Amino acid sequence: MAERLVRFLSCDKPGCTARFVHGTERHLTPPTVLRHEAHAAGWTTDNGDYCPTHQGWPGFTAWALPSRRTYLHAALQAAGTPVTTEGAVQLLDGSPYAAGRNTIRKQLRGLARSGLLTVTTRDGRTTYHLIHSTGDQ
Repeated sequence: MAERLVRFLSCDKPGCTARFVHGTERHLTPPTVLRHEAHAAGWTTDNGDYCPTHQGWPGFTAWALPSRRTYLHAALQAAGTPVTTEGAVQLLDGSPYAAGRNTIRKQLRGLARSGLLTVTTRDGRTTYHLIHSTGDQ
C-alpha cells in the first residue's frame, strides 16, 4: 500500500501553529521524507512532530515523554541535587506534569522502589538522592 502524501507537518504541541513545509504547500511529499527534512531543520520527529520552540529541556523532548515518573526522573537528573517533595513540586511547576505534593511524593517513592533514587530521613524530612549510573550518590 502506498504512503499517504502530505503537504506539511504541524507542531503537536497544543496551541502551537508552527508548520514545516517542504517546497510549497501545493507540493505533496511522503511523510517519511518530510520528517527527515524537518529533523534536519531542527524539528523533533521521534515521538511526534515538535517545532524547535517546543522541544523541552536539553537532552530530551519534554512533551513526548511517556509518563510523569519518567519526566520527574529526567528533571532530577537535570537538577543534579538531592530534593525534598516540595523541591520536586517546584521542579515540575509549569511543566505538563505539574502536580500536588501527594502525587509527587508517590512518584518519588516509585522511583525509589525502582532503584533510581535513595531515600534519607532526617528530623522528619525526607530527602531523595539520585543514584548515578556509577553507583555513587
